[in-house]
Amino acid sequence: MAIPTSGDPRPGRLNGWKEIAAYLDRGVRTVQRWEKTLGLPVRRIGTGRGEVVFALPEELDAWRAASETMGDLSEKSDELDTDESAVKGADDLEGHAAGRPHVQQPVPAPREGALPPQPAPESAARETGAPAVPALRGVGRRWWLAAAVLLATTVAAGAGFLLWQAMRAPASQPSDYLMDMDTLRVFDVQGRELWTDRFPAPAAEDPYGEMWRAFLKDPVVIEDLDGDGSREVIVGYRSGRPDGPSQFRGYRASGQRLFSLGLEASVRFGDTDYNSPWGAYRLFATGAPGGGRWLWVAWTHDSGEFPCLLQRVSLQGKVEAEVWSAGYVESVFYVEMGGTPHILVGTANNDHRGGGLAVFEANAVGGSLPAETWDKTCRTCAPGGPKKLLVFPQQDVMRLVAGNPSVMGLHRQKTGEFRIYVDHGAITRLGALQIGGAIAYDLAPDLTPVLAEFSPEYLASHARHHAAGLLDHPFNDADRAAAWPVLVWENGTWTKVTGKTDR
Repeated sequence: MAIPTSGDPRPGRLNGWKEIAAYLDRGVRTVQRWEKTLGLPVRRIGTGRGEVVFALPEELDAWRAASETMGDLSEKSDELDTDESAVKGADDLEGHAAGRPHVQQPVPAPREGALPPQPAPESAARETGAPAVPALRGVGRRWWLAAAVLLATTVAAGAGFLLWQAMRAPASQPSDYLMDMDTLRVFDVQGRELWTDRFPAPAAEDPYGEMWRAFLKDPVVIEDLDGDGSREVIVGYRSGRPDGPSQFRGYRASGQRLFSLGLEASVRFGDTDYNSPWGAYRLFATGAPGGGRWLWVAWTHDSGEFPCLLQRVSLQGKVEAEVWSAGYVESVFYVEMGGTPHILVGTANNDHRGGGLAVFEANAVGGSLPAETWDKTCRTCAPGGPKKLLVFPQQDVMRLVAGNPSVMGLHRQKTGEFRIYVDHGAITRLGALQIGGAIAYDLAPDLTPVLAEFSPEYLASHARHHAAGLLDHPFNDADRAAAWPVLVWENGTWTKVTGKTDR
């Protein structure tokens, strides 16, 4: 899921309590309470081994607007979120219930000046001046008065939400999916099956093996991409047969197939040729110049080696732009800088064993990412590349598994600065010790790195590995310094940028 930015305001679907809470800029316990008391529109899918929780941004937006109008959302509501440890495992349980090994997600987004657990847009609730509902503490008359107010606002909010539901798009709109062996099944918001489509063979459950299952997440976008009021469905498919095809398919809301896209390609990095087959890896929907939406697909080599191709694809399946990377593409963002639309591509960077952020003008995405080492340099790619490339350094917890971090999230501050999230979550585990956590970097409006901040999840991961004897030191000033330098490529030259690390 692409983290929302100012130019890409809403993801297609929010998976788990942490993403829902980050989107609403509240704590997990607050949004769980809102579901129970204020009718927050959260959806659940039974998987046979547990329950997956998700929400649709447009439904949350409508609910929030109605609730703010009636004064239901309190500035003080987060006072009850004093013990986040009580819900610390909520999303972990969801991941395991769905049959996926849990992977530490990027840190959620901050409120001004504080390190968050996941990036999210500024909450509209703080800008409305809505009256606050008193926190329900103590007993007696105040409790009953607060309960009466809460009951009245709950009924009003529920009525408003039901009215909005009645006026919204027809229930026949696609809302969810299931890949059932060789059959794609698409459902509406009520869980009714709308249509199906078959693929040549059952889809691969573990395209890269067990360690990659959770990292792939959902190769599906269900979103109105062309602005006609109906949601398109785009799905990535990887065959369970070793020689089977891999495709991205696009559909109208009715199930009419728009395109079926495969990849036959040969590319040379250094002295090595990488030929077909290529596998469908990730899907991204971003903003676009003029207010539209762009669709991006990422392909990886079936060998599991590093080459990755990112393509911008029209709803007719036409490839409109493509760029090669010596590392998997993990995120794509649309932002405007200096009045000019840009595409930012987050990657793992195998050239410098770090997390990469490539910066393109929106209509100039092409070529390949620059590299210093011969074997990570594309020898057969078309001319072109980013105007700037930033590489954030690998930390010691990732060196334990010879892994690379990845740029996974981006948040635009009101002042024009950016906060990006370099994830150090690895799929592999050292015994029961999970590698995880992120480092947040604050970037100036021109994307110059100025400040680094280690997330609590990263610090906890470091402490676990030190306690287990896998790291020879507790987290210290040397680790803080290791957040720098950030390598910056621009105008054909690499430079080192060193900023500060927040203690």
